Amino acid sequence: MSTGEQDSDREGLMRRVGVKSRQQRTANFLKGNPGNSKRKSYLAILIPCAVIFFVFLLFQRPQQGNDGTLEQRLASGKGDRLQGGSSSSSRNAAGGIRGAAANASGGSGSATQASLDALRCAVVIDAGSTGSRVHAFKFEANGATLDLLDSAFKAIEPGLSSFAENPDQAGQSLIPLLEEAKAFVPADLYAETTVELRATAGLRMLEHSAVTAILEEVHNILQSYPFKVMDDAVSVMEGADEGVFMWVSSNYYLGNIGKPTDETASVIDLGGGSVQRAFAVTGPFPESLSENAIRSISAGGKAYDVYVHSYLGYGLKASRMTFLKPFDNVEEGHPCMTKGYLGRYHYVDENVSVKSDEEEGADVEKCIGIIKNEMELDEDCGVVDQCSFSGVWSGGTGGGQNENYVSSYIVDIARDVGVIPRSSTKSSVTLDDFKQAAEKVCAMEFESMAATYGHYLNNDSDLPFMCMDVLYSYTLLKDGFSLDEGKAFTVVKQFDYRGKKVEAAWPLGAAINTLGKFTADEVRQQENAFE
Repeated sequence: MSTGEQDSDREGLMRRVGVKSRQQRTANFLKGNPGNSKRKSYLAILIPCAVIFFVFLLFQRPQQGNDGTLEQRLASGKGDRLQGGSSSSSRNAAGGIRGAAANASGGSGSATQASLDALRCAVVIDAGSTGSRVHAFKFEANGATLDLLDSAFKAIEPGLSSFAENPDQAGQSLIPLLEEAKAFVPADLYAETTVELRATAGLRMLEHSAVTAILEEVHNILQSYPFKVMDDAVSVMEGADEGVFMWVSSNYYLGNIGKPTDETASVIDLGGGSVQRAFAVTGPFPESLSENAIRSISAGGKAYDVYVHSYLGYGLKASRMTFLKPFDNVEEGHPCMTKGYLGRYHYVDENVSVKSDEEEGADVEKCIGIIKNEMELDEDCGVVDQCSFSGVWSGGTGGGQNENYVSSYIVDIARDVGVIPRSSTKSSVTLDDFKQAAEKVCAMEFESMAATYGHYLNNDSDLPFMCMDVLYSYTLLKDGFSLDEGKAFTVVKQFDYRGKKVEAAWPLGAAINTLGKFTADEVRQQENAFE
């Protein structure tokens, strides 16, 4: 969810993470006088036992390098593992992400010393516009590969951007998340576990001085915990990085890493301040293309070109302000508001008056017209018939666009208006499902809608905008991203991974990126204020 893409060509392949050398234990069984016959008999028994014991120890040691190269192991079907790599803001950057492992067992909050030797953990805090979420990951390190074993998740509200006037409270708000991570990571691994916070669209919209003050408080609170805060561990993340990390995470959980481009999945992630789309593409690419539009990564023994764009200002909460502004302080009621509503809408530092049409209430087609107009669907992007909206190249046709996975707010909307069951974490839906839900919601009066649907999204302040939100979701997918009206797509809150539910979110890709840049020894050597 981003602006101002940076040009930084950073080639990233994960450094080899060797299994820690284990303490060699010896036993001195052979003591005594060799001339003593009784002791000789003891030796006759003890020597074979000692040999057997040492052979047993030898076979318990981790095997390193016996299966050949990583590519040979992948080709032989011995596991499709994940290898981290640093991200880049240029189209020539190389990540090194290996696909999902098939054989690793699930992790736990406690572990034996032997298993701890092979573990690496990472903590990533996603500081979004409406709330902050912690993702803690536990990997098994096997040479240059990382296998995801387990993860933990916790979310809180409000987002860091709400502390612009009181930045000292920003860091304190993260304590519940850090405590969750601390309980998940084995205590013996605190000193080599990285913690990072990546802020997204909410902070991108604040004044620079406010952002700086908030991030300074965040840095201080992170350093008060026993994890390691590496260089550049606290930052406002570029939206394109967020999109690439989301593509990696989703295709990892789906088992697509290493497959041909057209067998990978497209991801669409609607946040509060921005929306991202990312999918693998094949060239040739337009000459007028922005350098940052295509990211090149190496994954599962295969090179991918991934198209990614973050549309800042088109997240759910930000777009409401865009759609409402033309009707601020005018006599005419807004066609996206259900009959009987009168109030205001606040987002970041803007506040507008909102009211419905007193006679007709909401009008589906008029509302769609307002949304389309403000999305600037006709804006030229410089490539004929390949523009999405707001003057942005769509990524073209073909590539990994056949299967679409849509996450974040669109899933919440679908759940709360009855498009999918409330308990669903992943469902197949069509655009028509959203259109029908919108027609039902928008035809209601506000009081009736509130009584029928009750809780909607994060709190009661979201409820008045239900009609607008459903129609924006529909228009964004249909007209903005050109999803086929007759083809099903997947809304996903959580993926099913090794018998567990895991969040559909970008932090897995960020964790892999960080572990690819720093060895366990380099993390341990980092000095924190905590120490």
